[in-house]
This record gives sequence, structure tokens and C-alpha cells, in this order.
Amino acid sequence: MKFHLLISFFLCSALSLQGLEDTQQQIDFRSDTAEYNGKRLVLEGAVQLCHGIGQLQAEHATATEEEGRFTHLHLKNQVSIELPDGATLECSEASIDYETMTATLKGSEDNPLVRYQDSGLVSTQIEEKELASLSFEAEEMLLVLAQLEKDTKSPEQYAVQEIHAKRRIHILYNDFYEITADQGTYQYDLTNSKNRNILLYSASKNKPCIVKRGEEDSIESSSIAIHLDSNLLILENPLGHLAMDAEGEAPRIVTLQAEELQWHENDYTIELLRDVHIAPEGFGTLHSQNSVRMNYANEDSSLAVQKIESKGLTNLVYQAPHDKHRRVLESTGLILLDTQASQVLLLADEQQVSYIDRLGKVYSDKILLDYSKDLNDKFAMEKMLIQGAVKIVNYSNKHSLNNDVQYALADQVVYTAKNECMLLTSEPERRVLYIDQGNNYTISASTVEVKRDLDGEEAIRGIGSVRFELAQEELQTLEKEFQLSGIL
Repeated sequence: MKFHLLISFFLCSALSLQGLEDTQQQIDFRSDTAEYNGKRLVLEGAVQLCHGIGQLQAEHATATEEEGRFTHLHLKNQVSIELPDGATLECSEASIDYETMTATLKGSEDNPLVRYQDSGLVSTQIEEKELASLSFEAEEMLLVLAQLEKDTKSPEQYAVQEIHAKRRIHILYNDFYEITADQGTYQYDLTNSKNRNILLYSASKNKPCIVKRGEEDSIESSSIAIHLDSNLLILENPLGHLAMDAEGEAPRIVTLQAEELQWHENDYTIELLRDVHIAPEGFGTLHSQNSVRMNYANEDSSLAVQKIESKGLTNLVYQAPHDKHRRVLESTGLILLDTQASQVLLLADEQQVSYIDRLGKVYSDKILLDYSKDLNDKFAMEKMLIQGAVKIVNYSNKHSLNNDVQYALADQVVYTAKNECMLLTSEPERRVLYIDQGNNYTISASTVEVKRDLDGEEAIRGIGSVRFELAQEELQTLEKEFQLSGIL
């Protein structure tokens, strides 16, 4: 036989936000059996309760009365709580204390986790707004309740203000983010139902928080903040890797490290802040003390980094697969890496961009690097286009970097990695100027070609209106650009 009872108590309540006035505490319930002795209400079998915190279900419920009001509610076995905003909580055991305004939810041996789930729709008196879906699991959750304002004749109503979670936290967010942590807090702004945040922390350095988004994505962090209203994740001390898109290629990864990571899901961007290290596979390692922005595509819920942009002082260290020599590119303006086009662009601001390897330095207004697979199926730099007020300081003898210095001025240089060839060209009415101090000769021409073999030996030739003696004006130009006196 089913019982359907309505129990109401009219009493003087110190918890009323309006002072010591008559208020109504109401429990509406159904169950297979019910016992009430004036102090305690015990419900067994298919229990359903409608109370100030929301719609509650369990196999067993006990409500305890003190001084004329129910102060504790204990639920056990297949517990389900539907909050007024539509979110649900599921657990094995729940204890609600109306004196301390808290609720403790726990699992059991058979079902060890507490689960909070929100489909994402938030209703207000003004509008409805779609928020990201959320599934939140942990071994234990402590709910901090707040009593809502009401008139004296209305039943007491409660809202969840915070949820504190402990141990084995597992979150599925926005359908494809998977996050794990040791402890966390879900904060709910009662004045603005759209403003919700989750703060997650690691118990130790050996057990960090982890964010995963796709099969190739995993980032560790000391703490994570999830701003549900704006779909923003903030990670402190991030370290990990993401999938990188390359057109026509199997997905490669980009490893990253910084002091802070801001993940803007609505804009498909990730911003790394302070002491940033990024290593897109095959492109080299990018370092910035400021910030680096990554744009990604959302392909079938899989992330694919397509562009990496850094402004301010940034360097890119590249090492070709066939040797161990470092090439360092630096810009105080812009570095833009395009994984789809397999290119890296460096643009100058007030200071020129630079390229430095073991045998020389190049300065210019713009550098464009093209990458492709080499003969060994390794991703490597294929060509470098250098444009705008190009200055070259080169060492013809790799064993004596302080001697045999070569200087060159050009408008454009094309460097081909395969045959170690540099083609220096000039604009019409201008000339390429080249000086080799070690061999004491000069070239003035429309084009100069420099080839270097694996031993560092060079072959140099001028093309188009070649002169092997520089005019006085050309010598002065070289001395001014390189800040030298008596260059020959």
C-alpha cells in the first residue's frame, strides 16, 4: 500500500532571513511504508520526497525532528537528488543537515562514486541560456546550502551554493573534455545563475590534475579553473601535448609548457602565458617570456592545432634531422607558425628578425620558412625566404669564427637546405654587395650565389653586371650597416 502524506510544521525559526516570524517547513513524500513517532519520520521502499532542496529519491529515508522542526534528513541506497535548476546528484548515501546548512554525499563499496550531472540549460526569470554540459564524479561531495528569501507563508527553499569534492574526481565537460583531479570546488553564484565556476587542485606534484580532449591531447596542471558561463579553462603550470594538424599528413603533436594556459573553447583558441615553451613536431622549439596563442580546429570533437602565433621577443630553435647543429631564429615582432601550410613566418617591428647558425648570422625584415618531408621521411625545413634590408655576417672557415668574416647586403635571399645554397638578389637599380675579408675580395652584382658543402667549403659566384671591386659609396654603405671601420 502506498502512503501519500503532507506534513507541515508551523514554528518560530531563527534561520528565517526575515527574523523570528512564522514560517512553514514542508515535506511532501511517497513511499511503500512510513513510520512517524512525533520525532522521527522513517520511510522505506521507493521513497520520493519533495522538499526545499529539490526532488529526492531513495530506498530509505529518515527525517529527524528537533524542537518542532526537521533538522536532519538521511537518504540511503540509490539516492537521487534533482535540484531546482535541473541538475541531478546520484550517490549511495546522503545526509542533509539543515542546522549547518550542509549535505554530505558518499558512495558505497558497490557504487563508490558520487555523481553530479547538468545537461546545460539554465532557466531564469528573464531568459534561458545554454551552458556546457557537465558530469562531475568524486568519492565524496559536501554541498553548502543557502536558504532563499521567501514570504512567511511559503515553504522553505534551499539552493546549492558550493560543492566540495574529494578524491578520484572525474569530470566530463562540454561533451569532450575529460578532467581528473584530487579535490575541487563547484561555486554557484546565487545572484547570477549563469555564473558558475569549478576549481580543481592536485594533492601533490606526483599526482597533477589532467585535462584530455582527444586521443592525442593530454595536459597536466597543478590547478584548473573551469568558467562554465564562458567555456573558459585556466590551467596553472601546464605541461603536456596536443594534436597538431598537418594537411595530408598523419597527426603530429605539439608539446607545451608555461606558467598559465587559458583555453577559450568558444573562440577555438589556447593562450599560453609567461615562460612559454612550445615544440610543434618537426618545426623546432618556440620560446617566449610573454604569451603565445594557438588556434585550433574542432574536427569530430578532436582538436587540431593549426596556427601558433607569438608577439614580442620570441625565439625558435630548430635542428635538422640530418645533423646536430642548432639554428636559432628570433623576432621581437611576430612569429606565426601555420601547420596546414607547413610554414613559419617571422616579421620585424622596430628591430629586425634574425637567423643564426654555427657559421653565420642573417638579419632582415621578414623570414619565411617552408617545411616538408626529406628523403628519410623526416619533417624538416626545405627552404628559407629572407626579405627586406638583408644583412649577412658569415664565417667561411668554421674552425676559426673570429677570422675570415664575410659580409653581404641584399634585398632578398633564398636559402635551399638540400644543397646548402644561398641566392642573394637585389631590387632593380640596386646591387648585392659582398665582401670576403679572409680571401680579400669583393663582389658587386645583381645576384650572388653562395654554395656550401658538408665540410663547410664554399663556392661563390656573381651573376648579372658583376664587378669585383666595390665603389667607395658601396664600401661606406657596408661599413655603416655593419658598424665597421676599414672593412678592407
